[in-house]
Amino acid sequence: MIIIEPGGVQVMLGVGKIYRLKFPGIAARVIKPPAGYAPPNFPYLVESLFLRSRWYVNGRGEPAYADAPRLIVAPTKEAAGNPSAGSANRSRSDASRA
Repeated sequence: MIIIEPGGVQVMLGVGKIYRLKFPGIAARVIKPPAGYAPPNFPYLVESLFLRSRWYVNGRGEPAYADAPRLIVAPTKEAAGNPSAGSANRSRSDASRA
């Protein structure tokens, strides 16, 4: 499923795929949410057998609840091809100092 996030960035989470969490060494799997129960801004249901819990996340891996862990989501090919302006400016300033 491809979600167009604000700003036109495409994010793709796959049902059945396993993603790392911000907690070190723990992973979670995206599962199909029950029909009609997913919050509109958080269309993915994630479960972790190690943590024994389920929670909803958006396309960027941000949880619907403050106490739930965040997923580490790799950027899509379009987002990976566009370096951020902040990192480009840092590179130029570092080069001028040398």
